[in-house]
Amino acid sequence: MALSWGGRRKLLYAAVAAVFGFAVMFGIYRTFFTAVPTCRDGAQNGRESGVDCGGDCALLCQAEARAPVVLWVRAMSGGEGAYTAAAYVQNQNAGAYAPDVHYAFQLFDGNNLLVAQESRTGCTRAKAISPRSGLPVSC
Repeated sequence: MALSWGGRRKLLYAAVAAVFGFAVMFGIYRTFFTAVPTCRDGAQNGRESGVDCGGDCALLCQAEARAPVVLWVRAMSGGEGAYTAAAYVQNQNAGAYAPDVHYAFQLFDGNNLLVAQESRTGCTRAKAISPRSGLPVSC
């Protein structure tokens, strides 16, 4: 049985109204009844590896973070009681910056006695170490 021209037109209008109604109802449902997981909600949801870290979040989980590696260290005497120390530190984390690197230099003499000690506050301030790259540090 074929529909008349008027019947087809009514069916088309009903289908358009149904699609529009479904779209409106779906929008209302998504807006008021679903919570979008975020990286700052204090819960492990979405594709996060831990609570607000890993996965889609920019913050690297502490369990996944790898410690920086010291590739080389050099110490030179600059005269009576003066020393210069330098090191090259590499960030082993792919895709994660190391924004606040804490470090300390300890210089020992031939008898393994501490000659000088300096922490980051007295040294050249380190900037962020980019992923898979290094940073020279001196004191």
